[in-house]
Amino acid sequence: MKASVVSMNPKRAQELLDTAPDKQRNIEEARVQFYAKCMRGGTWRENGEAFIVNDAGELIDGQHRCLAVIAANVQFQAVLVTAVAMDAFASIDTGKSRGAKAVFEIASIKKHSCALASAVRWIYRWEHNRMAANYSGATKPSNEELLDFFNKRKNIYDAVAVVVKLQGSLKGKIPFGLAACLYWLFSKKDAGKCHEFFCRFADGLNLTKDHPVYLLRRLMETRTKRNLFASEWIAAVTVKAWNAFLHDRPLIALKWAATESFPEIEK
Repeated sequence: MKASVVSMNPKRAQELLDTAPDKQRNIEEARVQFYAKCMRGGTWRENGEAFIVNDAGELIDGQHRCLAVIAANVQFQAVLVTAVAMDAFASIDTGKSRGAKAVFEIASIKKHSCALASAVRWIYRWEHNRMAANYSGATKPSNEELLDFFNKRKNIYDAVAVVVKLQGSLKGKIPFGLAACLYWLFSKKDAGKCHEFFCRFADGLNLTKDHPVYLLRRLMETRTKRNLFASEWIAAVTVKAWNAFLHDRPLIALKWAATESFPEIEK
């Protein structure tokens, strides 16, 4: 087995791909586009992860990265390991990818890191108009982008802390990260009414049948019983309920269809 540092570019990437055996994994286009976006945007880091070639001259690890290099048309220094025993294929790439939660913890943001990472991801989607759009591949931010995004909006943590206090009552009604995202967004319009909205969503006390929060709670109870509704749908109906609550509008019904535009947060 031999390791060396090489210049990885589209030509070398294609040469490696041409050696890849048929037993390699199926191509995940979303992963390729995500890697390519990071490479083009300068957030791809040369972290020592190697491109691996076995002792038969076949590429056994690095297929998606090679395709991304070609798609992004970039060049960088990379580790290339060759002459790896053929029976080592089963042990390649069995580690767990580092998620945003781990990256936040490495940056010394350990408390509520899971809810915080989720909230930041949702707020990123909101600010980039991707709430109802496909959120994968080239549209998905890297962990580094999420950390930088948070560092410019550190008061997101305050919203997370409030939602964590309410989590016992909110459990099963709305994902915590999404709740923290919406708390942060709503509080920018009216902090006092935002807190009242979430407290009433959590406890359900003294709500009439035409109250927006009553209808929202009823919908979420249906979700809990039937395990229905994607998080994007929950976000949309919660925004609609908030808009009605903010302006003291009673509602007869609360609904949102994927064929509709994603609702805006009213002023």
